[in-house]
Amino acid sequence: FNSSLILVGAVLIIFYRHFNKLFLFKKDSKKSIFLSKICQYIGILAGVMFAGVGIFPHDFHFGAHVFFANGAFTVLLGLSAIHTLSFIFSSHIQAKYAFGYIVFCILLSIYLYIIFLGPEIGPARQFSENDLILQVVAQKMIVLSFIISMLYQVSGIKRALR
Repeated sequence: FNSSLILVGAVLIIFYRHFNKLFLFKKDSKKSIFLSKICQYIGILAGVMFAGVGIFPHDFHFGAHVFFANGAFTVLLGLSAIHTLSFIFSSHIQAKYAFGYIVFCILLSIYLYIIFLGPEIGPARQFSENDLILQVVAQKMIVLSFIISMLYQVSGIKRALR
């Protein structure tokens, strides 16, 4: 699990390091180019945060793990919103491909609500089995929706490159 989070972080870093190049290559709108450049920096930060979750497992250093986990998903929300806007303002990528990230942003906002305002899970905390199940299922669902959103967006990018 930890290795997969480090790998996710690395993939995000690589993807967003080159994200801007798509819009430059297509000589896209100035707004899309500008927004994709912002995505480049925020995406690299998100990648570092996800890798940090894997580098600091909860049973090794709980404080660092929570910092990176909460930070990863918080940064991901801002990144996803700007990423969505870069697609919406694109002259070459159909706006329908932004829809997947709009849905993802809504789901991610719900997930952030659960982790910041929902039941507190951790060492020396009182929580029920249902609280733990809510947190774990929500985390797995947000990761699944992220994967689906990325696959949908990649199909839009592939289509724009043809």
